[in-house]
Amino acid sequence: MKNLIQKYDYAGALTVAESMPSEETRSYIDWLRMAYLRDQLDLRGVSQILGRSGMDYLLPVRDAELCKYFEFALTLQVRIWRGEDRKSTRLNSSH
Repeated sequence: MKNLIQKYDYAGALTVAESMPSEETRSYIDWLRMAYLRDQLDLRGVSQILGRSGMDYLLPVRDAELCKYFEFALTLQVRIWRGEDRKSTRLNSSH
């Protein structure tokens, strides 16, 4: 799982964690879910997890409108780190 996280494969890491007993993943499963949801730009889901955990102060941008732009830029950066090219990402504009 560590290798998947280091490669920014949050979906893969979450799948592995969800296949493990919950008592082994209890301390970090929400962090993996949040990483996956951020990668999918599901900010509502991220906010729900952070609100539930009482750690909503961890988002670097609080303003909802600015947060969308920040998270979009962060997602683009993660895709660059993964080595994804413009053609392989759904964030690529069609024009």
